[in-house]
Amino acid sequence: MVCAGEHDDGRDDRDESEGEREDRCERDAIERESMIRAENRERTLELLSIGMLHLKADNDIKEAAKLLSRPQALWNVSLYYLLQDLRIRAAAQGRELLKDAEPDSLVKWIFGATAKIESSIKPVLGEFAGAYRVGAWMQSLHGIGPILSAALISHFDIRRAPTVGAMWRYCGLDPSCIWLGKKKAIALVKELGIEDTLSPMQAALIQERCGQKPEKLLDVFNSGVRHQKKLWKGKAGLIAFLSKRPWNAELKAIVAFRLGECFVKLQNNDKCFYGQLFAQKKAALWLQNVNGEFQDAATKGLEILKNKTTATWKWKNGQMSPARVRQALAMSGAKTSQALATMKPVQRGGVPMLPPGQIHDRARRWTVKLFLSHLHHVMHQDYYGRDPVAPFIFAHPAPGQHAHKIEVPNWPADHAGRNLRELAD
Repeated sequence: MVCAGEHDDGRDDRDESEGEREDRCERDAIERESMIRAENRERTLELLSIGMLHLKADNDIKEAAKLLSRPQALWNVSLYYLLQDLRIRAAAQGRELLKDAEPDSLVKWIFGATAKIESSIKPVLGEFAGAYRVGAWMQSLHGIGPILSAALISHFDIRRAPTVGAMWRYCGLDPSCIWLGKKKAIALVKELGIEDTLSPMQAALIQERCGQKPEKLLDVFNSGVRHQKKLWKGKAGLIAFLSKRPWNAELKAIVAFRLGECFVKLQNNDKCFYGQLFAQKKAALWLQNVNGEFQDAATKGLEILKNKTTATWKWKNGQMSPARVRQALAMSGAKTSQALATMKPVQRGGVPMLPPGQIHDRARRWTVKLFLSHLHHVMHQDYYGRDPVAPFIFAHPAPGQHAHKIEVPNWPADHAGRNLRELAD
């Protein structure tokens, strides 16, 4: 490129005006600068990529991972999922940039770098979890890998969960446990007239609203609760306690979605014990749904749905035919999902039913809660050397009620590893 003399196309500078010549020189300078920046960027990314190749954990790192404390393992699990989210975002951004034909080298490098770190952390956390008998048991189950097993060991402390119900509440799977938020907490305390004292009756009334145990509420009122780096007692402490989310949001995402979706994806795999149970439970729920057993649940809260053109409204409002639903369920796999998603409403003969998404979520929650009950049983036996207290439904069955116990798979077995008592805090 030149700014004087003859052009590449044979034209002479004398044919250009002074203004045109200045504009062309400026464009040429910008183009050269852009090329230099591109070359430097590519070289920098190449050097960084070379550095990323040496992230593979050696044997010393893996041995050190076996000695991680609970907080250290928890931090590494959180870091893994943070990097996973970053990689997914980088991949989405890269796809969008390709549509616009924009340079995406940096985004590609971020995607590759986070993927390499992810793959390096995974075996390390697998070594941590596999070093304990409970972790080895989880990894023996088809569908549960190194990250999920490490996440569950680091999140759940069996000393704080005398029953599996405590685990369910901690990860947000107890429907009676309701998050009030600050405004509703203040309104509830004001409604009950709580000032200088909290009576057992007032604590029981609060339990009816949000599911918090009366003894815990009385302890918070008298002893206080830490909130925003301060100790709050009395009325202020009670409001602060009721305002907080009563479950672990990160753990709920891991258990209710990541773990549950692993079982969903492997429901057709004969090796996945919990995946097969998910498929069986979903089929049973659909049978109840078409038989009209969920009509009350379907119509509950129907009046608050403003958009009456959605598929959810049509299912709940009784515009779907049970006969057509049965025909769709008789199909296989993806055909069933497609038929349910495209089903047309009917004018007559419809029954209020739960939509497909809610049936799916119910089956997934049931499967996850069953797995957690098994995990609680294994952790309790490993830590205390005895079985936990039997669930209430088995100890006190209702007249005529049949409760079937599903035994823990692959337990007891000869799983090598340390006892949970050796896991440092």
